[in-house]
Amino acid sequence: MGEPATVLRRVEELVAASDVVKVSREDLAWLHPGRGHERVGREWLDRGAVLVVVTCGDRGAWAGTRHGEVRVDAPPVRVVDTVGAGDAFTAGLLAALAQRDLLGVVRRAALDTADPATIAAVLRDAARVAAWTCGRKGADPPTRAQLTALPVPA
Repeated sequence: MGEPATVLRRVEELVAASDVVKVSREDLAWLHPGRGHERVGREWLDRGAVLVVVTCGDRGAWAGTRHGEVRVDAPPVRVVDTVGAGDAFTAGLLAALAQRDLLGVVRRAALDTADPATIAAVLRDAARVAAWTCGRKGADPPTRAQLTALPVPA
């Protein structure tokens, strides 16, 4: 990807143009060594993002908006494989936001004013998709039917 300073400039341009930003704590540590993910998340909100989500592996996820911050725990899961967990979380995040009609330019204000309970529910849904994926071999996210009918593999 190049040097962190070069990549950071481009990332921050994209952050300023984005409503929803999802990043892992590990990626932030590479971009901003020694700085906490919550601090960077708040700065990205100041740059223009409406929702910043930071995944923290088995420690769950953090999200910030201009109206507050929430943290959720990761569901307990017997980890088989972590390949695809970040992508699964992102897919779950976007699906959960869409399910609550919080995606798209015409819904930007609704996302901006979403209450912390709604954001926490979105994060829990996304974390559940990632946990399901970690509970199986390969990048094999669950179907909606599996998410609805079955608990996270333990």
